[in-house]
Amino acid sequence: MRVSSAVLGGLVLLAAVSQTAASREYDFPSRRDPFDIYVAPPPKPKGPRRKRDKPGKKETLLPTLDPEEILDEAHGIMRNVGGMLEERDYLGARDTTQVALDDMRKAGLEGRDEFDRMLRYHETAVRLHRRARVEEYLENKNIRLQGIVWDDTSPVVLIGNKMLHEGDAIEDVTIESIGRSEVILLKDGVRIRKSM
Repeated sequence: MRVSSAVLGGLVLLAAVSQTAASREYDFPSRRDPFDIYVAPPPKPKGPRRKRDKPGKKETLLPTLDPEEILDEAHGIMRNVGGMLEERDYLGARDTTQVALDDMRKAGLEGRDEFDRMLRYHETAVRLHRRARVEEYLENKNIRLQGIVWDDTSPVVLIGNKMLHEGDAIEDVTIESIGRSEVILLKDGVRIRKSM
Protein backbone atom coordinates (compact mmCIF):
# COMPACT_ATOMS: atom_id res chain seq x y z
CA MET A 1 0.00 0.00 0.00
CA ARG A 2 1.35 3.32 -1.00
CA VAL A 3 0.86 6.44 1.10
CA SER A 4 1.23 9.85 -0.40
CA SER A 5 3.63 12.29 1.13
CA ALA A 6 0.82 14.72 2.02
CA VAL A 7 -1.04 12.08 3.99
CA LEU A 8 2.19 10.96 5.61
CA GLY A 9 3.05 14.54 6.58
CA GLY A 10 -0.43 14.99 8.09
CA LEU A 11 -0.07 11.81 10.12
CA VAL A 12 3.34 12.86 11.40
CA LEU A 13 1.97 16.30 12.38
CA LEU A 14 -1.00 14.68 14.13
CA ALA A 15 1.29 12.34 16.05
CA ALA A 16 3.52 15.23 17.10
CA VAL A 17 0.59 17.31 18.32
CA SER A 18 -0.85 14.35 20.22
CA GLN A 19 2.49 13.63 21.85
CA THR A 20 2.98 17.29 22.80
CA ALA A 21 -0.55 17.54 24.19
CA ALA A 22 -0.04 14.39 26.24
CA SER A 23 3.26 15.60 27.65
CA ARG A 24 2.09 19.11 28.60
CA GLU A 25 -1.00 20.53 30.18
CA TYR A 26 -2.55 23.32 28.23
CA ASP A 27 -4.37 26.02 30.09
CA PHE A 28 -7.14 26.89 27.71
CA PRO A 29 -9.09 29.99 28.62
CA SER A 30 -12.37 29.00 30.17
CA ARG A 31 -15.26 29.58 27.90
CA ARG A 32 -18.79 30.28 28.97
CA ASP A 33 -21.23 27.56 28.17
CA PRO A 34 -23.48 29.00 25.48
CA PHE A 35 -26.44 27.31 27.16
CA ASP A 36 -25.87 28.95 30.54
CA ILE A 37 -28.56 31.48 31.28
CA TYR A 38 -27.55 34.57 33.18
CA VAL A 39 -30.16 35.68 35.66
CA ALA A 40 -29.68 39.23 36.78
CA PRO A 41 -30.42 40.09 40.41
CA PRO A 42 -33.65 42.01 40.95
CA PRO A 43 -33.27 45.76 40.66
CA LYS A 44 -32.94 47.71 43.86
CA PRO A 45 -36.04 49.77 44.64
CA LYS A 46 -35.59 53.46 44.10
CA GLY A 47 -35.89 55.42 47.30
CA PRO A 48 -37.56 52.85 49.57
CA ARG A 49 -39.02 54.20 52.76
CA ARG A 50 -38.98 50.90 54.58
CA LYS A 51 -36.35 48.26 55.12
CA ARG A 52 -35.85 45.14 57.16
CA ASP A 53 -33.30 45.40 59.94
CA LYS A 54 -32.50 41.69 60.13
CA PRO A 55 -34.16 38.61 58.67
CA GLY A 56 -37.21 37.65 60.69
CA LYS A 57 -37.65 41.11 62.21
CA LYS A 58 -40.61 43.35 61.57
CA GLU A 59 -40.42 46.22 59.11
CA THR A 60 -39.39 49.59 60.45
CA LEU A 61 -39.09 53.05 59.03
CA LEU A 62 -35.65 54.15 58.02
CA PRO A 63 -33.99 55.78 61.03
CA THR A 64 -33.42 59.04 59.13
CA LEU A 65 -37.13 59.93 59.10
CA ASP A 66 -38.16 62.57 61.55
CA PRO A 67 -41.23 62.31 63.81
CA GLU A 68 -43.29 64.60 61.59
CA GLU A 69 -42.76 62.29 58.60
CA ILE A 70 -43.76 59.32 60.74
CA LEU A 71 -46.91 61.18 61.82
CA ASP A 72 -47.75 61.95 58.18
CA GLU A 73 -47.37 58.27 57.34
CA ALA A 74 -49.48 57.32 60.37
CA HIS A 75 -52.32 59.58 59.16
CA GLY A 76 -52.27 57.80 55.79
CA ILE A 77 -52.24 54.39 57.47
CA MET A 78 -55.24 55.31 59.64
CA ARG A 79 -57.20 56.34 56.54
CA ASN A 80 -56.34 52.99 54.88
CA VAL A 81 -57.03 50.85 57.95
CA GLY A 82 -60.65 51.98 58.10
CA GLY A 83 -61.15 50.59 54.59
CA MET A 84 -59.31 47.40 55.46
CA LEU A 85 -61.63 46.82 58.42
CA GLU A 86 -64.71 47.43 56.26
CA GLU A 87 -63.39 44.87 53.75
CA ARG A 88 -62.81 42.41 56.62
CA ASP A 89 -59.03 42.35 56.06
CA TYR A 90 -58.47 42.14 59.80
CA LEU A 91 -55.09 40.44 59.57
CA GLY A 92 -53.73 43.09 57.20
CA ALA A 93 -55.07 45.88 59.41
CA ARG A 94 -53.53 44.26 62.48
CA ASP A 95 -50.09 43.91 60.91
CA THR A 96 -50.11 47.39 59.37
CA THR A 97 -51.07 49.10 62.60
CA GLN A 98 -48.48 47.06 64.54
CA VAL A 99 -45.68 48.29 62.26
CA ALA A 100 -46.92 51.87 62.58
CA LEU A 101 -47.10 51.60 66.38
CA ASP A 102 -43.54 50.23 66.51
CA ASP A 103 -42.30 53.12 64.37
CA MET A 104 -44.16 55.68 66.48
CA ARG A 105 -42.67 54.22 69.67
CA LYS A 106 -39.15 54.43 68.22
CA ALA A 107 -39.76 58.07 67.32
CA GLY A 108 -40.97 58.82 70.86
CA LEU A 109 -44.55 59.63 69.86
CA GLU A 110 -46.31 57.54 72.50
CA GLY A 111 -48.03 60.44 74.23
CA ARG A 112 -49.57 61.90 71.07
CA ASP A 113 -53.25 61.66 70.11
CA GLU A 114 -52.25 59.98 66.85
CA PHE A 115 -50.54 57.20 68.79
CA ASP A 116 -53.67 56.63 70.89
CA ARG A 117 -55.85 56.54 67.75
CA MET A 118 -53.48 54.07 66.07
CA LEU A 119 -53.50 51.93 69.21
CA ARG A 120 -57.33 51.84 69.18
CA TYR A 121 -57.30 50.85 65.49
CA HIS A 122 -54.81 48.10 66.31
CA GLU A 123 -56.84 46.77 69.25
CA THR A 124 -59.99 46.80 67.11
CA ALA A 125 -58.23 44.90 64.32
CA VAL A 126 -56.87 42.32 66.79
CA ARG A 127 -60.29 41.84 68.40
CA LEU A 128 -62.08 41.51 65.05
CA HIS A 129 -59.43 39.10 63.75
CA ARG A 130 -59.79 36.86 66.81
CA ARG A 131 -63.57 36.99 66.54
CA ALA A 132 -63.46 36.07 62.83
CA ARG A 133 -61.18 33.10 63.63
CA VAL A 134 -63.60 31.83 66.29
CA GLU A 135 -66.62 32.26 64.01
CA GLU A 136 -64.78 30.37 61.28
CA TYR A 137 -63.98 27.62 63.80
CA LEU A 138 -67.64 27.36 64.80
CA GLU A 139 -68.66 27.16 61.16
CA ASN A 140 -66.04 24.50 60.34
CA LYS A 141 -67.04 22.37 63.36
CA ASN A 142 -70.72 22.80 62.44
CA ILE A 143 -71.59 24.27 65.84
CA ARG A 144 -75.01 25.84 65.30
CA LEU A 145 -77.76 26.76 67.70
CA GLN A 146 -80.70 24.44 67.03
CA GLY A 147 -82.95 25.22 69.95
CA ILE A 148 -83.36 26.48 73.52
CA VAL A 149 -85.45 24.90 76.26
CA TRP A 150 -85.91 27.72 78.75
CA ASP A 151 -86.33 27.03 82.43
CA ASP A 152 -85.53 29.45 85.27
CA THR A 153 -83.55 26.83 87.16
CA SER A 154 -81.88 24.76 84.45
CA PRO A 155 -82.07 26.02 80.85
CA VAL A 156 -80.88 23.67 78.11
CA VAL A 157 -79.56 24.42 74.64
CA LEU A 158 -79.51 22.09 71.64
CA ILE A 159 -76.27 22.39 69.65
CA GLY A 160 -75.00 19.73 67.24
CA ASN A 161 -77.77 17.31 68.30
CA LYS A 162 -76.55 17.49 71.91
CA MET A 163 -78.42 18.92 74.88
CA LEU A 164 -76.05 21.13 76.87
CA HIS A 165 -76.31 23.18 80.08
CA GLU A 166 -74.42 26.31 81.12
CA GLY A 167 -70.76 25.46 81.67
CA ASP A 168 -70.80 22.44 79.34
CA ALA A 169 -68.37 22.35 76.39
CA ILE A 170 -68.57 21.08 72.84
CA GLU A 171 -65.47 21.05 70.57
CA ASP A 172 -63.50 23.37 72.93
CA VAL A 173 -66.41 25.83 72.99
CA THR A 174 -68.00 26.52 76.38
CA ILE A 175 -71.66 27.41 76.89
CA GLU A 176 -71.22 30.53 79.02
CA SER A 177 -74.86 31.48 79.45
CA ILE A 178 -78.29 30.57 78.12
CA GLY A 179 -81.03 33.15 77.78
CA ARG A 180 -84.64 32.91 76.61
CA SER A 181 -83.72 33.48 72.97
CA GLU A 182 -79.92 33.54 72.86
CA VAL A 183 -76.80 31.67 73.92
CA ILE A 184 -73.36 33.07 74.64
CA LEU A 185 -70.50 30.80 73.59
CA LEU A 186 -66.91 31.24 74.77
CA LYS A 187 -63.78 30.13 72.88
CA ASP A 188 -60.24 31.42 73.44
CA GLY A 189 -61.52 34.39 75.41
CA VAL A 190 -63.90 35.45 72.62
CA ARG A 191 -67.63 35.59 73.34
CA ILE A 192 -70.00 34.82 70.49
CA ARG A 193 -73.71 35.52 70.84
CA LYS A 194 -76.03 33.15 68.96
CA SER A 195 -79.72 33.99 68.75
CA MET A 196 -82.77 31.97 67.76
